Amino acid sequence: MAGLLALVLSVLPMLHQRSLAENATVGTVPGSGWELRILHASDQEAGKKALLDIVGMVAVMDQLNQQPYANTLKLTSGDLFIAGPFLNASRFLYSNTQQYLGDPDAAMNPLALAPGLADIMINNKLGWQAAAIGNHEFDLTQVTADGLKDENFFEQIAARPDIRNYDGKGVGTDAGSYTVKGAGIGADGYPGARFPYLSVNLDFNSFKVRTGGQHKTIFDAYGLADHTAAPVAAAPNSLARSTIIAVGTSRVGVIGATTPFLPDIAGGLGREAMLPNSYAPISTPADRQAQILRELIAPEVDKLHQQGVNKIVLMTHLQDSAIEQELSQQLVDNGVDVDIVIGGGSHKLMGPADAQARQMLRGANQSSVVARKGDQIQPALVPYPETFINAKRSAKLYYVNSGSNYEYLNQLVVRFDEQGNLIDYDQANSRPWRTDGFGVSEMLHKPEWQKLSTTDQISAIKRYIQATSKSQDLRDAIDILAAVEAHINSLDQTQYGFTTKWLNGNRADIRSRETNLGNLVADAMLWYAQQIVKGGSVDGAIQSIDVAFVNGGGIRDSIGTEQLGADDKIHRAPPEANPLLGKQEGEVSRLDILNSLRFDNFLTIGTIPVEQLKRSIEAMIAKPNAGAFGQISGFSFAYRPGSETGGKPVVSEIWLTKPQLRRDGRIDGSTQQQQQVRLLYSEKNGFVTPGERLGLVTINYLAEGAEGQGQAQLTQNIQTPYWLGEVGDPAKWPPSTRPQRIRTAPPLLATNLAKRDLRFGSYRDALAAYLEVNHNSSSDNPFAVADPLADPAIRPTRIRLTAVSAPAVNVPAS
Repeated sequence: MAGLLALVLSVLPMLHQRSLAENATVGTVPGSGWELRILHASDQEAGKKALLDIVGMVAVMDQLNQQPYANTLKLTSGDLFIAGPFLNASRFLYSNTQQYLGDPDAAMNPLALAPGLADIMINNKLGWQAAAIGNHEFDLTQVTADGLKDENFFEQIAARPDIRNYDGKGVGTDAGSYTVKGAGIGADGYPGARFPYLSVNLDFNSFKVRTGGQHKTIFDAYGLADHTAAPVAAAPNSLARSTIIAVGTSRVGVIGATTPFLPDIAGGLGREAMLPNSYAPISTPADRQAQILRELIAPEVDKLHQQGVNKIVLMTHLQDSAIEQELSQQLVDNGVDVDIVIGGGSHKLMGPADAQARQMLRGANQSSVVARKGDQIQPALVPYPETFINAKRSAKLYYVNSGSNYEYLNQLVVRFDEQGNLIDYDQANSRPWRTDGFGVSEMLHKPEWQKLSTTDQISAIKRYIQATSKSQDLRDAIDILAAVEAHINSLDQTQYGFTTKWLNGNRADIRSRETNLGNLVADAMLWYAQQIVKGGSVDGAIQSIDVAFVNGGGIRDSIGTEQLGADDKIHRAPPEANPLLGKQEGEVSRLDILNSLRFDNFLTIGTIPVEQLKRSIEAMIAKPNAGAFGQISGFSFAYRPGSETGGKPVVSEIWLTKPQLRRDGRIDGSTQQQQQVRLLYSEKNGFVTPGERLGLVTINYLAEGAEGQGQAQLTQNIQTPYWLGEVGDPAKWPPSTRPQRIRTAPPLLATNLAKRDLRFGSYRDALAAYLEVNHNSSSDNPFAVADPLADPAIRPTRIRLTAVSAPAVNVPAS
């Protein structure tokens, strides 16, 4: 896979160089103290790119394991997986013995039908000793009136002896002959998470499972250990608020904390998932969120102290580094004895001030969030670690965060005095470690690898690990990854349409401005829903579908490749060819769509008043660089950001628009600039036609109130709603407006539905069908609109920042 940048790692220092952190003067005792090394990561969220970066993570871990540190703690602060093709690969790799035993012909499909097993096992093999609970742990978790549905997070972390590698060989659609996949599970079955998952603010007893006609707790139903009452030694297959980990001659307490607005971004959960008074809406200010968490963390710290533990690490998954920084300051100001805070959820790469000079950073195409100025990158947060000290300078705390997607493994080396007070940190050896091929080649002193292609680099690293690593676990991780890779690559053999351009789904862009991929997904949703209306499946109250929006957080990756060229510039290209599977360059495949649109999002259609559209826009732009940011079609808007208004962002105008068509009726693939139809709203004159209704399509996740749309009153203001394909969550809807379900695709969408294999009504199927009909030729009307990141001449046409309010203009309807 192309796209990793050829920046160079500095060689791993072999000797400890003691130096004090800047401003870290409290309790300093030079040359003495108990040293602790923490290796940490966060937001692994494996997608297609992880097929490369997990290899690098394994290699870096293998090298760091060999360094002379007597006391090492390995922690990960949440989102160990994410919905998508990597997570779903496990459904096809392992066997559930209860499904095929007793079938004399072995004809029954023997699949585990359980996602995420490979993700958990790879993280087991990396050696994490505890994990915080993030939001993506709940991507497949659905809570209904009848209890938890199958395939939930708690099933994924529980031991399951009924799931194993079929006869030690692997499984597939034919249990008797499929012999090439299924690594990692032995005769004892799937082990579940071999480390505790931690959260100080989740109410685990609120989750019930219906078995045998009665509701049971997740602890009884899945055999998970309940360690929530008091801290105990870290144990596998367990849930806790904190845990105690023996490290060398001492013990370290580890606490976990999850974002207080978890129900707002985990569509399958309600507020009851949180402990009483611990939920806060996504719009809650950082200081209040920090206060809520601090009041839950302080008693847990006291419990650890009561057991004689005086070194405490807090792992947080709060989505926003600013909240974690606020929490860190509140902890030291209020005497809550936490020594180190490890952040998560924001994908914020941290590094020392000289990180770039020491060549610790990968490149501008990485998933981890970096400060970007053109193609020049700097750490988003400097230094690593950040020091927080109280007013009396009597207590301090170190805060660190991590890059994402297996792109970095971080090392923090600190010292404590006998009372458990921080002394200092090792400035020379505290740093992020890159996991890309060029970085690993430097770490392993293999400069010859740098001349290889990315694919050959990864192959060389795999061979090196298998031949030299003394860790069976790390060698096993490579085997498990190979099984996932074989399945994922097979998804490239189904293609839908053509693009001549790289499609931008980079996190920093998709969450802050319109991108060509964001526009394309929204256009596809609008077109798909319009076919539903044309097919006559809906009530006459819906005459048309006029507007579409999806949140940028629902688009997880780009489609295409990014490479550093010989000219030291980043070159972005359409999807690469896969000749073995008949894929041409520029063809968009099932793998491309599954990797980018990773969630099981289905569409909801209905009508909304124009006033609701404005409220929904305000929810999209309420918070800078957030997953709620909208990608839109059928309308455009201009706004002034909160930084310019001194408060909330202000919408200055909204226009109704429509896509540009060719003479043959297909969407014009050469432009994403939609035709203006008429003005809907201006800041100066208000709504042109107050109360008018517009046909809407969005994803269930947003229609049912996620990402601030609940506070914007979207759900209660959708009239005549329909679920396409799959049912959403009935509990999120007022009884009087609960959607009907459309199960059958109209003829145009039904064509090739089975071949597309993306499920009718999903936003994935919408994109595939849209490409199939409108952009299905490399020579006739391919998608051909560049993104501004690849072509700075491109200007936004749908979402515009404006410093002043535009005057109202009435445009006749066309």
